[in-house]
Amino acid sequence: MAQDRESRFGFTCSACSRCCFNKRIQINPYEAAMLAAGIGIDIDRLRRDHTEAGDGIYLTRRKDGACTFLGSEGCSVHSVRPLVCRLYPLGRVRHADGSEEWHRLEPHPRSAGRFDDSGTIAAFLEEQQALTLMAVADGYADWVNRAQSLLARRRGASHEPAGFGMLAQADLLDLDKATREWCRARGRPWPDRLEERWKIHLELLHEQLDHLEGEGDEAETAR
Repeated sequence: MAQDRESRFGFTCSACSRCCFNKRIQINPYEAAMLAAGIGIDIDRLRRDHTEAGDGIYLTRRKDGACTFLGSEGCSVHSVRPLVCRLYPLGRVRHADGSEEWHRLEPHPRSAGRFDDSGTIAAFLEEQQALTLMAVADGYADWVNRAQSLLARRRGASHEPAGFGMLAQADLLDLDKATREWCRARGRPWPDRLEERWKIHLELLHEQLDHLEGEGDEAETAR
């Protein structure tokens, strides 16, 4: 049953780690940068060593199905864990109009976690420090929707705007590298805070779409 943020909800994690097996955990560029900084490596190495096919999108799993970051004492990156891990056992559906609904997920049948009605979904989100990561995820989702809309408008045209391949380049998914180069080109200081770098990253991604839209419009005019 769909719920909203004021719905009664509570969950106490007992750190049994059973939820850390056989899950395909997707991360966005912000979460990749956050994880890399948290374990003291660069984003290239994080992608190479801890994501499927080195693409920086899904975390790898070991042969037993365990998350790449599950250690002998539980999650080894708990303080910088991705949003999906913070929300569990809740699932969030965000609609195109910005509205959302929440669903309680069924945990592992042997999970030691305990559900109750002691609080609200809103309070749980605060406790899990999920709000910033939700705003980040929404920002990237809006960009993806815009990119898909742009591609759909150009589909079937005889001329494909030059530069669409740029959106698939790994450098654009490397938040630190992309924002550092963007700032250098504009003579702007590179922010220390990841939250500020993310805003720049989203700006440069939208600039890419602005550029591609312009190329597409010019091509249509020339036909």
